[in-house]
Amino acid sequence: MNKQDIHSFELNKDLWERKEDETWTEKYPELGTGPIDLERAVSKEFFEVEKEAVFRRNWLYMGRVEQAAKPGDYFTQEVEVCNTQLIIVRGKDEKIRAFHNVCPHRGNQLVWKGHPAKETSGHCGRFVCKYHGFAFNLDGSLFRATDSQNFFDDQAQTRRLAEVPCEVWNGFIFINLDPDGPKESLREQIGEFFWTGLDGFPFEAFTERTVSVGTCKSNWKTLMDAFTEGYHVQYLHFQTFRLHTMGMDEVNARMQHFSIHERNHVSVTDRIPDEMYSYDFERMMQAHGAAPTVKPSIDIEDLPPAANPTRFKNWGNSTITFFPNFVLQFYYPIWWLTYRFIPIAHDEMRFEIAHFLPPAEKFSDLLSHYSFLSIMRDAALQDVNTLEATQRGIATGGMKDGFILQDEEFSIRHFYKTIFDTVDEYSAQNK
Repeated sequence: MNKQDIHSFELNKDLWERKEDETWTEKYPELGTGPIDLERAVSKEFFEVEKEAVFRRNWLYMGRVEQAAKPGDYFTQEVEVCNTQLIIVRGKDEKIRAFHNVCPHRGNQLVWKGHPAKETSGHCGRFVCKYHGFAFNLDGSLFRATDSQNFFDDQAQTRRLAEVPCEVWNGFIFINLDPDGPKESLREQIGEFFWTGLDGFPFEAFTERTVSVGTCKSNWKTLMDAFTEGYHVQYLHFQTFRLHTMGMDEVNARMQHFSIHERNHVSVTDRIPDEMYSYDFERMMQAHGAAPTVKPSIDIEDLPPAANPTRFKNWGNSTITFFPNFVLQFYYPIWWLTYRFIPIAHDEMRFEIAHFLPPAEKFSDLLSHYSFLSIMRDAALQDVNTLEATQRGIATGGMKDGFILQDEEFSIRHFYKTIFDTVDEYSAQNK
């Protein structure tokens, strides 16, 4: 199937469009309707296998190329689930590379400021170890081994940084920590539907980047669950998204589209009507919990085909969930964000939420942007706080038969199937 056919609504209408009185679950009967096995979802034993099968052997999102915009720009990323930290750097040849953040002389962490466990960023001409002064070029090759004449043979001169497979797609940087090398390319993991289906979207033009990072005492999958379904909005977020609690047909978080594309999926929901706000504060600031409502400095009429497969005119949100732990969302009128969910233990995780807004052209734009961000962060904190309660509830053992999902939570069912299938396949190959 060529690119045009992959994204053709007419050719895929029966699968992508729900008929009256039809459920999303009926579109994909192979996913079933039964409860999700809690032991396989959040147990310590399952997590030990999940670390190897899901995280160490698949492509993981690290950040954007704008974070290393010029040669010598770098940033570090903790990957706790794989017990490693990486350096992401743009070389003098403009290539983005990833290296283990460790000096190959004595194993000291190479790049850090203040405390080695904290992520950092900066600019340099080469990386110099704080311990014995070994220095490395931006391509990982050795620049200098101090007191080299006292090393034996050519041991010092052959040292170089341990490089990690790194690929870039639409400005998104991914790495792969498989000790035997990637089993598939990044393109194969993302799949053709999304690989070509976001072409032409100007991600780089959204220059107002704001990042929120935190930890949560819950299994990483429970937070993935919360950010891929809208069923909870009118209940959990009744204060931040009060319009959704008023019973109005024109304001809801129900899926208008849902489709599965290999291990990834996309859903689309309605927008909040213009000039409709929950509070007077929002009207004054020209912002609500879903978006700043000032006219954006970037004019985009519709989303790329993979983000809005049915070309739904009244789209308000598009959520693309990429296997295993990366979510990309678009919001009307136009801004986008990314979620990263990094496990620390079977019952603890770190999350990163990065908002990308169009550049503000005047003070009222900034006022609108930051008002929106304050509301959006409140909603995120409501999610995180609730999920710690979810983890505590699961840990009691009071749900022996697993948890149940309704049709608006169907995306969660697909997500768990991809995780379970990946773990089962790995386990079968490593008996």
